[in-house]
Amino acid sequence: MARKSVNQTVAVGDRKVQDGSAMIDVCSKCGEYELSQKQLEVLERRAVAVVLNDAQHVGGSVLRFARKALGLKQSELARALDIDEATVSRFENGKSQISRETQLAVAHLLALSEQDPGALRRLFEAPVPLSANG
Repeated sequence: MARKSVNQTVAVGDRKVQDGSAMIDVCSKCGEYELSQKQLEVLERRAVAVVLNDAQHVGGSVLRFARKALGLKQSELARALDIDEATVSRFENGKSQISRETQLAVAHLLALSEQDPGALRRLFEAPVPLSANG
C-alpha cells in the first residue's frame, strides 16, 4: 500500500466536481483503494461548497445535497438560515428559487462545519430566542 492523492469526481445535483486532495492508501499492485465514510463525507462537503460558491444559481438538488452533507434536517437548516422550514422544502423541491445570499450562507455553514465540526450541533443546542412579538 502507498499513500497517494487520488482524483475523485463527486456529483452534486446536476454538476460534477473533481477533487484530487484526498490522500488515500492505494494498492501498489492493482491500484485499488477504498474511501472511508469520513473521507467520503469530507469530499462531499468540499464539492458542494465549491458548487455553492462558484455557481450563480443552484437548484434544489444542490441545496438538498448540502443539507445532507451537513447532517441537518430541513427544520435545522431553516433555523440556521433564519427562514421557514416550508421555504427550505420549496427550495429543495424547485418551487422557489434559491437566492445567491442563501447559497453563500449555506456555503458558510459548510466552511464552519469544516473548521469546527461541533459548531452546528452547538448552534442547535442554544436556546431559541424569543421574537419581538413574544
